[in-house]
Amino acid sequence: MGLRVVVVLAAVSLAAALPAGAGTLPAPQTLASCQLSDGSTVSGAMGCEVAGAESVALGLSPRVTLSAHIDAKPGFDTIGSVEYAFMVVGGSAGDAVPVQVDTELASSAAGNSFASAGILLSFGSSFAIPRSAARRASPGRSRSRSLRAKWGTIHLTVQAASGFPVAGAASASADPFIHIDPAFANAGLYGIVVSDGVANVPVPEPSPTLLLGLGGVALTMRRAGRGAAARG
Repeated sequence: MGLRVVVVLAAVSLAAALPAGAGTLPAPQTLASCQLSDGSTVSGAMGCEVAGAESVALGLSPRVTLSAHIDAKPGFDTIGSVEYAFMVVGGSAGDAVPVQVDTELASSAAGNSFASAGILLSFGSSFAIPRSAARRASPGRSRSRSLRAKWGTIHLTVQAASGFPVAGAASASADPFIHIDPAFANAGLYGIVVSDGVANVPVPEPSPTLLLGLGGVALTMRRAGRGAAARG
């Protein structure tokens, strides 16, 4: 499902905002952890896997992606997180620039298992939290807030956990894209800079085949409804 967050940032000169000679925003932080039912853990900077039954995979390029998966046994809990910084550059310093964060968040779970995918945007002491979390399918929802800051951070997290007494497979994923609102009159004067080593690629649109399939299902349901009404 797609999730869109709209924030307003103040544009700033890149050279003025960063430490002299640094040339980069803070480095991205990543952590993956697989916790077993006996309490032991397996972790890694970019991923972990246990006997093919539970896994977390984090990617920063060619796009930022997080995924977590767990089967009924032997796993207990899997968590993955990625945090990195972003900044608006170009235009005139101090301008209020609308920034959109499109994030594909998905989660599914069977039995009493649990899965969630979430996003946290922070700007100093201000923050906006849109969240998508559910035991089964998660519908996307949007929340917006106007903020002014030189730069901010985006924190993504995914989790999958096996349930009790009826455990089932669970999975979660996240994929973000930060960009200037295309409806903004001066959008072409600004750009987004993210931490080194991090990609900023548009979230994939639903495929034409999927859209066609959904349209066919809706048409079939409408025809079935008309037929039932005629017979009644």
